[in-house]
Amino acid sequence: LTPDSPVRFVLDKEGVRYRTILSVDDQFMITATLEAVNRTGRTIELAPVGEVLRHGIPDDLENFMILHEGAASVVGDTRHLRKYKKLGRSPINETGTGGWVGFTDHYWLASVVPPQTEAFAATLDRIGSQLAPVHRTRWEVAPRAIPADATETVTAHLFAGAKQVPVLRAYQAPEDEGGLGSAYFDNAVDWGNITYFPSRGIYEMLAFFGNVTGNFGLSILIITLCVKIVLFPLANKGFESMSKMKKLQPKVQKIQERYKEDRMKLQQEMMALYQKEKVNPVAGCLPLLIQMPIFFALYKTLYVTIELRHAAFFGYIKDLSAPDPTSIFNLFGLLPFEPTAAPLIGSFLGVGVLPLLMGVAMWVQTKMNPPATDPMQARIFALMPLFFVFIFAPFAAGLVLYWFWNTALSVAQQYVIMRRNGVEVNLMENMALPSAVRRLLPGGKNAEG
Repeated sequence: LTPDSPVRFVLDKEGVRYRTILSVDDQFMITATLEAVNRTGRTIELAPVGEVLRHGIPDDLENFMILHEGAASVVGDTRHLRKYKKLGRSPINETGTGGWVGFTDHYWLASVVPPQTEAFAATLDRIGSQLAPVHRTRWEVAPRAIPADATETVTAHLFAGAKQVPVLRAYQAPEDEGGLGSAYFDNAVDWGNITYFPSRGIYEMLAFFGNVTGNFGLSILIITLCVKIVLFPLANKGFESMSKMKKLQPKVQKIQERYKEDRMKLQQEMMALYQKEKVNPVAGCLPLLIQMPIFFALYKTLYVTIELRHAAFFGYIKDLSAPDPTSIFNLFGLLPFEPTAAPLIGSFLGVGVLPLLMGVAMWVQTKMNPPATDPMQARIFALMPLFFVFIFAPFAAGLVLYWFWNTALSVAQQYVIMRRNGVEVNLMENMALPSAVRRLLPGGKNAEG
């Protein structure tokens, strides 16, 4: 079976000759021409069907919460997803016109596509026994009445290939434009429910800039810059609020000293000061809260789209959809062992160059922010960059690249805004070791100098 050579199957059974002609294009879409020749001498009824069966559960199932792996279908305008374990407990039966049924993996799709102009009944369920389950997705159209000596022909399709968004969208085009007219075929990519629109929007931007620059890493950097420009007014308000908070630190410290034994009075005086100076202490968190949905949508896009699989950046980063391959715990490959192979904690030990750069950028940003009034909160905020280094270590390199670049741009933006608002930015002094730590160094108090 090649694009130039179709395959024909013939079966004679109970007076009916069944002929199936399979032809395939260069993107692994198989066209199935189904014929039934009635030689019974009477009118018969036959219903065309299409199925994809999976015996058992795939061994390489990832079971990741942001990725759907299992049965999927689009019937009319309704999309259904069922993981393997749920097919037996809650099967799906739906009727509509236009769509497809099948199974999706991380990057691959196997689906059967019924005639798009006829209503069909879709079934997603599990058959067989508990020990030998068979997961099934199936479509069936209404039976045809075939008179004696007549031939009935139906054309359907089977796709077995990679979930490349441009390819899937090409099949959504009408038949006169070279497609199948298959509705929502690109929904085989798990864009998510909550993140559906931002994920698709980010994918379009990634694909556009990636095609222009020839590098998806550069595309991520450009998208980050675009997001910063769009959010510039809101970020400015947040950073201006933080600048005012920084200027108020001497007054805040005096209030803390005066009412350190009376927590209630301390809070009241602090609120009165903020109201008098027209400062909102929560406004500084606004830029972070706004970019979190963008961050998650980007993570989703990097993880589920095959276009970013094995997409290189520069140097040693050959796959932006995989974690940074280097690790500080084996001196970036100089020592002959793999830290990520350690049980339970291995994934957190792959602290490569990108996570370290991200941690440094976050640490610099914390030194520009006003310190927390509560000592415990101050300690937690001081340790946050270190926590994030280990948390982000197993994440896709493209995502860490985004977070590092976004933080670096935020530091530059915050620096300019603080200087504009008359705030002295003693960044190098703030990044010096605290006096409590310096006292522990050789020389004791003399180490202060």
